Amino acid sequence: MFASSLAPMLLHSLLSLDIAMPAGRLRMRPEEPADDVFLLELFCEARPHLMLLPDPMRPAMQALQYRAQAASYAARYPVALRVIVLLDGESVGRVLVDAAGDGLHLVDFAIMADRRGKGLGGIILTALTDIARAASRPIRLYVSTANPGALRLYLRHGFREVKRDVANIEMEWH
Repeated sequence: MFASSLAPMLLHSLLSLDIAMPAGRLRMRPEEPADDVFLLELFCEARPHLMLLPDPMRPAMQALQYRAQAASYAARYPVALRVIVLLDGESVGRVLVDAAGDGLHLVDFAIMADRRGKGLGGIILTALTDIARAASRPIRLYVSTANPGALRLYLRHGFREVKRDVANIEMEWH
């Protein structure tokens, strides 16, 4: 089966990533239950509209939406690779990639705002496209229409728009 042949290559390639950059040393490790606090922070930071909620209800609503997303991902992508992006040992991002279909599905890819624009996303996308190229498989993803920075990053790395609605753009790399 395709997924069983690509998933180990994906896991090995991402977890063996070890690159010295001007911003620090980039590495990855598997996600662990102890990462939940960081993942909630990353989730909230990537959704500035949640900051518009009134203060007394904001933390509860953020946590509720984060838990809903986590449950949805667990149900829809039970065998997806979940990794934490580290810069000099500090958690700065997350990559969730599913290899269960006929290609890779980049389900979630987020870097903390203060670490963006330093080349981390580009290095990770290059690693993913190298894996997909070696396996002759596409990569698919959805990006929010409200996230022009991520859209520019994906376009620079060869992703093309497949379709668009009001909220999201479906993209694919071949």
